[in-house]
Amino acid sequence: MNKTIVSSVVSVGLMLAIALPAFAQINASAATGASVSGTSGTASTRTACVASAVGTRESALQAGISALGTAQSAAYVTRGSDLQAAYTQTGGNGAIKTAVKAAWSSFTVSMKSARSSWKSAQSSAWSGFKTAASACGASKAMTDSMNKMSEPTGN
Repeated sequence: MNKTIVSSVVSVGLMLAIALPAFAQINASAATGASVSGTSGTASTRTACVASAVGTRESALQAGISALGTAQSAAYVTRGSDLQAAYTQTGGNGAIKTAVKAAWSSFTVSMKSARSSWKSAQSSAWSGFKTAASACGASKAMTDSMNKMSEPTGN
Protein backbone atom coordinates (compact mmCIF):
# COMPACT_ATOMS: atom_id res chain seq x y z
CA MET A 1 0.00 0.00 0.00
CA ASN A 2 2.80 2.42 0.92
CA LYS A 3 4.62 1.59 -2.30
CA THR A 4 1.53 2.45 -4.33
CA ILE A 5 1.21 5.78 -2.56
CA VAL A 6 4.91 6.56 -3.04
CA SER A 7 4.69 5.63 -6.72
CA SER A 8 1.63 7.82 -7.17
CA VAL A 9 3.27 10.79 -5.45
CA VAL A 10 6.44 10.37 -7.52
CA SER A 11 4.39 10.11 -10.73
CA VAL A 12 2.40 13.27 -10.00
CA GLY A 13 5.57 15.14 -9.05
CA LEU A 14 7.26 14.08 -12.27
CA MET A 15 4.32 15.16 -14.37
CA LEU A 16 4.35 18.58 -12.73
CA ALA A 17 8.11 18.87 -13.06
CA ILE A 18 7.84 18.11 -16.75
CA ALA A 19 4.72 20.03 -17.73
CA LEU A 20 5.11 23.30 -15.85
CA PRO A 21 8.53 24.31 -17.22
CA ALA A 22 7.49 23.47 -20.76
CA PHE A 23 4.37 25.63 -20.51
CA ALA A 24 6.35 28.40 -18.82
CA GLN A 25 8.86 28.38 -21.68
CA ILE A 26 6.13 28.71 -24.30
CA ASN A 27 4.49 31.54 -22.35
CA ALA A 28 7.85 33.27 -21.78
CA SER A 29 8.62 33.12 -25.50
CA ALA A 30 5.27 34.70 -26.31
CA ALA A 31 5.72 37.40 -23.65
CA THR A 32 9.15 38.43 -24.90
CA GLY A 33 8.01 38.59 -28.49
CA ALA A 34 9.92 35.52 -29.57
CA SER A 35 8.54 33.66 -32.51
CA VAL A 36 5.80 31.27 -31.51
CA SER A 37 4.50 30.55 -34.98
CA GLY A 38 7.92 30.00 -36.50
CA THR A 39 7.34 32.57 -39.24
CA SER A 40 9.18 35.44 -37.61
CA GLY A 41 12.07 36.01 -35.26
CA THR A 42 15.76 35.87 -35.82
CA ALA A 43 17.80 32.73 -36.08
CA SER A 44 19.49 33.57 -32.78
CA THR A 45 16.08 33.97 -31.11
CA ARG A 46 14.99 30.57 -32.41
CA THR A 47 18.27 29.01 -31.32
CA ALA A 48 17.96 30.49 -27.82
CA CYS A 49 14.38 29.25 -27.64
CA VAL A 50 15.42 25.71 -28.62
CA ALA A 51 18.30 25.84 -26.12
CA SER A 52 15.82 26.67 -23.39
CA ALA A 53 13.50 23.87 -24.52
CA VAL A 54 16.44 21.44 -24.42
CA GLY A 55 17.27 22.60 -20.89
CA THR A 56 13.69 22.01 -19.80
CA ARG A 57 13.64 18.57 -21.41
CA GLU A 58 16.94 17.56 -19.84
CA SER A 59 15.86 18.74 -16.39
CA ALA A 60 12.69 16.70 -16.70
CA LEU A 61 14.63 13.63 -17.85
CA GLN A 62 17.08 14.02 -14.98
CA ALA A 63 14.20 14.23 -12.50
CA GLY A 64 12.57 11.19 -14.09
CA ILE A 65 15.67 9.01 -14.03
CA SER A 66 16.39 10.09 -10.46
CA ALA A 67 12.86 9.10 -9.46
CA LEU A 68 13.33 5.76 -11.23
CA GLY A 69 16.48 5.07 -9.25
CA THR A 70 14.83 6.10 -6.00
CA ALA A 71 11.78 3.93 -6.65
CA GLN A 72 13.89 0.93 -7.65
CA SER A 73 16.09 1.33 -4.60
CA ALA A 74 13.03 1.53 -2.36
CA ALA A 75 11.68 -1.64 -3.98
CA TYR A 76 14.89 -3.49 -3.14
CA VAL A 77 14.89 -2.20 0.45
CA THR A 78 11.28 -3.23 0.92
CA ARG A 79 11.90 -6.63 -0.66
CA GLY A 80 14.80 -7.21 1.70
CA SER A 81 12.74 -6.31 4.74
CA ASP A 82 9.79 -8.39 3.56
CA LEU A 83 11.98 -11.43 2.89
CA GLN A 84 13.67 -11.14 6.26
CA ALA A 85 10.26 -10.93 7.91
CA ALA A 86 9.07 -13.92 5.88
CA TYR A 87 11.71 -16.13 7.40
CA THR A 88 10.63 -15.21 10.91
CA GLN A 89 7.15 -16.69 10.36
CA THR A 90 6.21 -19.18 13.04
CA GLY A 91 3.43 -20.88 11.09
CA GLY A 92 5.73 -23.38 9.42
CA ASN A 93 7.00 -23.77 5.89
CA GLY A 94 3.63 -22.93 4.33
CA ALA A 95 3.53 -19.53 6.03
CA ILE A 96 7.13 -18.83 5.04
CA LYS A 97 6.48 -19.83 1.43
CA THR A 98 3.40 -17.59 1.27
CA ALA A 99 5.27 -14.61 2.75
CA VAL A 100 8.25 -15.10 0.41
CA LYS A 101 5.94 -15.31 -2.59
CA ALA A 102 4.15 -12.11 -1.48
CA ALA A 103 7.48 -10.29 -1.03
CA TRP A 104 8.60 -11.17 -4.55
CA SER A 105 5.20 -10.35 -6.02
CA SER A 106 5.20 -6.94 -4.34
CA PHE A 107 8.74 -6.32 -5.59
CA THR A 108 7.74 -7.16 -9.16
CA VAL A 109 4.77 -4.77 -8.99
CA SER A 110 6.96 -1.99 -7.56
CA MET A 111 9.60 -2.42 -10.26
CA LYS A 112 6.98 -2.41 -13.03
CA SER A 113 5.45 0.74 -11.55
CA ALA A 114 8.85 2.44 -11.39
CA ARG A 115 9.57 1.58 -15.03
CA SER A 116 6.12 2.74 -16.07
CA SER A 117 6.60 6.07 -14.28
CA TRP A 118 9.99 6.52 -15.97
CA LYS A 119 8.58 5.76 -19.40
CA SER A 120 5.75 8.23 -18.80
CA ALA A 121 8.15 10.93 -17.60
CA GLN A 122 10.42 10.27 -20.56
CA SER A 123 7.56 10.45 -23.04
CA SER A 124 6.23 13.66 -21.48
CA ALA A 125 9.67 15.29 -21.54
CA TRP A 126 10.23 14.51 -25.20
CA SER A 127 6.67 15.44 -26.16
CA GLY A 128 6.98 18.76 -24.31
CA PHE A 129 10.29 19.37 -26.05
CA LYS A 130 8.79 18.67 -29.46
CA THR A 131 5.96 21.12 -28.77
CA ALA A 132 8.30 23.78 -27.41
CA ALA A 133 10.81 23.40 -30.27
CA SER A 134 7.99 23.64 -32.76
CA ALA A 135 6.73 26.80 -31.05
CA CYS A 136 10.26 28.21 -31.39
CA GLY A 137 10.02 27.84 -35.15
CA ALA A 138 12.97 25.49 -35.16
CA SER A 139 13.56 23.12 -38.03
CA LYS A 140 14.02 19.42 -37.27
CA ALA A 141 17.65 19.78 -38.33
CA MET A 142 18.11 22.30 -35.51
CA THR A 143 16.93 19.91 -32.79
CA ASP A 144 18.38 16.68 -31.47
CA SER A 145 15.10 14.75 -31.52
CA MET A 146 16.55 11.85 -33.47
CA ASN A 147 18.70 11.02 -30.43
CA LYS A 148 15.60 10.14 -28.40
CA MET A 149 16.26 6.48 -29.06
CA SER A 150 19.47 6.71 -27.02
CA GLU A 151 17.45 7.08 -23.82
CA PRO A 152 17.45 4.13 -21.40
CA THR A 153 14.19 2.23 -21.20
CA GLY A 154 14.31 1.75 -17.44
CA ASN A 155 14.79 -2.00 -17.57
